[in-house]
Amino acid sequence: MARALRNVELTAPYGHLGQFATLETFVAHYNDAASQLTKGVRHR
Repeated sequence: MARALRNVELTAPYGHLGQFATLETFVAHYNDAASQLTKGVRHR
């Protein structure tokens, strides 16, 4: 079962190893990673 996300903004640091100081940098990292995966991919 997944843990609840209630008050997640109060539980820094973020990431498996605590490498992100803010929730914003954590989300930005994963948003950028997702965009990198779709670069160069052609949709039919």
